[in-house]
Amino acid sequence: MLFDNCQECRIKSTAVSALNKDELEFLSRNCTPGIFRRGDPILKEGDPSRYIVYIRDGFAKQFKKSSRGEEQIINVVKKGSYVGLHNIIKTSCVNYISAKAIKDVSACFISRECFDELLRRNGEFASRVISCICEDEVLFINRLLNNQQQQLYGRLADALLYFLHVVYGENPFVLDLTKTELALFIGSSRESVTRALKQLQDSGIIKSERKTICILDEEKLKQLRKKG
Repeated sequence: MLFDNCQECRIKSTAVSALNKDELEFLSRNCTPGIFRRGDPILKEGDPSRYIVYIRDGFAKQFKKSSRGEEQIINVVKKGSYVGLHNIIKTSCVNYISAKAIKDVSACFISRECFDELLRRNGEFASRVISCICEDEVLFINRLLNNQQQQLYGRLADALLYFLHVVYGENPFVLDLTKTELALFIGSSRESVTRALKQLQDSGIIKSERKTICILDEEKLKQLRKKG
């Protein structure tokens, strides 16, 4: 895949679209492209925090290991998203979380020094980055509360609606997470998630065929999420 320079890139993030010509040239000099196949690590928790990563295409999961070494999936990111924004914290020396491609990904690695300089130079760029961080935080807080307060079907319904509206934006959608990863995402077991998906299908709420999920009755799914 050929990568455009930042000035000519047609898939700029909303934030980068606020940069002027000189700032885009500065970004180009400090941006390194990369291609990742499914399963390839993009960022690794504990490695030196050198980059903020922009996802040009594909899907990736962000996750963190618990004290017991268990993987906790934080979210799924798509093209147009940033990974590793925590690296703009000046006291951060290592990556706080990991990111891995769950579908082939093309990405741009922006040096943290460059990103920080652009934040200081361009107020609109900084404002749009802050908006991205706030939106992610709201989604994460809502999911965290749901996972703590809801039973399995409520958490699964919440996750399916999240994939439908936030991640994929289409119905049906191909879920790039495995059943095990979906279980980690909602804090359950693979066996329980498999049974719950089958029950939702038998009830006519969804149709699931291999990795493709079609939401047949979104209102019932929303009711499940509300009831918890």
